[in-house]
Amino acid sequence: MLVSNLNQGIDTVDLMEVFKTAGDIKKIVMPQKTLATVIYKTRSAAQKAVAEFNNRELDGRPMVVVIKQERPPKVVDASGASTERSRQPKRKAPSSEDKPAKSGNNKQANAAALVAGELKTKRQKKSKE
Repeated sequence: MLVSNLNQGIDTVDLMEVFKTAGDIKKIVMPQKTLATVIYKTRSAAQKAVAEFNNRELDGRPMVVVIKQERPPKVVDASGASTERSRQPKRKAPSSEDKPAKSGNNKQANAAALVAGELKTKRQKKSKE
């Protein structure tokens, strides 16, 4: 469970005194002066603490108390590589069809199309004769 908006004078001993009324606590960690993680032995105790202490003032500041969302587990494929899902769809690798043709290639393609068109025109004329 995360507790934020704490007064900078609060420490883990103070938090233990306040939050133990909701249930048995495994540990309390304060990575910052105004933020703490309180780990209860049961989820129901954490839920009770959220209901009881969210927006309650402690040393003049309203605490923000929420259940910390768990991260989805990483999936490891057979090669041992992590296949954790990205939030953005994977981009398609560009193919030669997606790339614009170089100017030299365009001239060659135009010349080939012109020659093919002329040959087609000559064949049509011969077939009419």
